[in-house]
Amino acid sequence: MENVMGKMEKKFGAVGFNFNKYVLIQDAYLDGTGDDAAYFADAIREGDEPDEDGYVQIYEVEWKIIYPDAEDEGDRCDWEKPVDVDATGARFNLMDGSVF
Repeated sequence: MENVMGKMEKKFGAVGFNFNKYVLIQDAYLDGTGDDAAYFADAIREGDEPDEDGYVQIYEVEWKIIYPDAEDEGDRCDWEKPVDVDATGARFNLMDGSVF
């Protein structure tokens, strides 16, 4: 089976953070309200070695809302500059795209 990382990058994109490349595995979504609102998306880090079953760590990427009044979601954040990336504890299979 073909590795799905390339497919995920074509579909959802990728960002850099702290000298690492993160390939998104979903569209960014808005979470929170008011000043606590931010956009998030799950991602996998390029270069992580899969375990014996083909799984790698999933990370949550966070973007700060810079322009809250922008009508288009694409203009609300600096999508090239996430503010944080944290491991979620979930795992993503590089061969079939399943999550564990």
